[in-house]
Amino acid sequence: MLVGLAIARRPRPDYTPVEPPPRVVTTATVTRERVAATVELTGTLQPVSRVDLTSPLPARVAAVLVSEGQEVSAGQLLARLDDREMRANLNKAEAGVAAAEAQVAQARLGAAMAADLATSRVDRA
Repeated sequence: MLVGLAIARRPRPDYTPVEPPPRVVTTATVTRERVAATVELTGTLQPVSRVDLTSPLPARVAAVLVSEGQEVSAGQLLARLDDREMRANLNKAEAGVAAAEAQVAQARLGAAMAADLATSRVDRA
C-alpha cells in the first residue's frame, strides 16, 4: 500500500494535449437555380394490350412498317405482304375466265348457226 501511495504522490510531468491539425474545407457560394424533378425507378413495363397478328392470306411478309413496342393506332398499316404469287394466280384465273367466256360465245354462235341451218332445212322440206 505504501508503494501505491508513493506512486500516487510522485510528481507528474507536464501533460499538454496534442491538437489535431486544422481541417481543409472547400466552400461554395449558394445560388438559387431550378432543378428538374426526376424519379429513377426499377421495374418491368407491361403493355396495355397485346395482339397477335395473323393474315387470312397465304403470303409472306415483305416489309414490317413498325417496330416492336411502338404505339400504333387503329387502321395504321403495320406490314406489307408479298402479293406476287397471289397476283400471278389472279392473272391466271382471269385468263381462264376470258377463255371460258370466249368458249361460251363460240358455243352460242355455233348453236345459232345450227338453229338457222335446221330452220332452213325445215323450210326446204
